[in-house]
Amino acid sequence: MISLLQQISPETLAEVIKELGQDPRFKDDAEYAILGHYVEIQPRAAIEIALGMPSRFDQNRFIYQNFLNAISELHDVWASKDPVASLQWLQSENSGIPEELHNRMFGNACRSLAYADPQATIAGILGDDHVDDGAIGQDIGRGMNSPDPIKAFFKAADELATDPSLDADRIASIRRGVADGMSILFFDQPFSTVTDLVNECLTADEKIAFVNRCNEQGTIVDSAKWASWLTTFEPSQMDSATAPPHPLVTRMESWAYEDPNGAGAWLDGMPDGPLKDQASAAYNEGLNHRTAGTAP
Repeated sequence: MISLLQQISPETLAEVIKELGQDPRFKDDAEYAILGHYVEIQPRAAIEIALGMPSRFDQNRFIYQNFLNAISELHDVWASKDPVASLQWLQSENSGIPEELHNRMFGNACRSLAYADPQATIAGILGDDHVDDGAIGQDIGRGMNSPDPIKAFFKAADELATDPSLDADRIASIRRGVADGMSILFFDQPFSTVTDLVNECLTADEKIAFVNRCNEQGTIVDSAKWASWLTTFEPSQMDSATAPPHPLVTRMESWAYEDPNGAGAWLDGMPDGPLKDQASAAYNEGLNHRTAGTAP
């Protein structure tokens, strides 16, 4: 198959794909299977042929989603090998690609490029007004499975944030997205490795946002270690009537609901003080929700 496709021009293959689409004996997956091989030979041409396949935008939502998934996978192959070229092509073709697909492919390219050149990645995001900065940041954070590239990315963001010609608010949004996405590291890295990374790379406000999102999303592998780490966070300096709860308090209510024995044992070992009082009250709230069968 590969040797045959190497001899076929994009124009010829586009005609073959068109004829397959009109032949009832063949299904869409046959077309995508061919393009899945061709993307290894001529990635840009394979994607452009897929985008030009007829009738995909006029069919039902299920078929449309399959179409988006297939093209996104083709682009991901290209982005993994040449993220710069795939990103440049995507930006040049911006107006001709459905927004949902554009954002997905943009995330593919940025996730690959972030390893090699985080500054170019951030500049690429800032150069496109059509993407969701936070969502792209999440893609990048989820794609990084070790601390070093994450450290390099935040260092690059810090350096670019000092450039007055760049949009600092957008850079901050990218940072928040990466922080959100990197919570997945708790499943693959030692707990202390991830918390050290958070302490080193994130600002105080970003750390609070990070732990609150983890509390909300349940991205917690070891509840006892998590709770002990949360005790190192300073109480909010806001007025007590309007201040958000300490992240330990938020977690304790959920933990008591999920595992009252484990939460209670950890709470018993906590030093006395105002934070323990608040955590104890949250623990009781969690127990009440558990008894009533309602989630906190």
